Amino acid sequence: MYIERSIDSLLLEWKNSDRRKPLLLRGARQVGKSWAVEHLGRKSAELWIIGSTFFVVSLYKRS
Repeated sequence: MYIERSIDSLLLEWKNSDRRKPLLLRGARQVGKSWAVEHLGRKSAELWIIGSTFFVVSLYKRS
């Protein structure tokens, strides 16, 4: 089951743009960024979606 998100309309606008560039989504964790892009990809046969999850591990030195 897919929950509609406010970003869905923006992604569709990006997809339909004649001058679209590669898309990089950034934002808070676990809000549905990947789900929204995968949902758009399932609806649009002409899109190629390459997914990857990036995260930063903070390293700090104990005193």
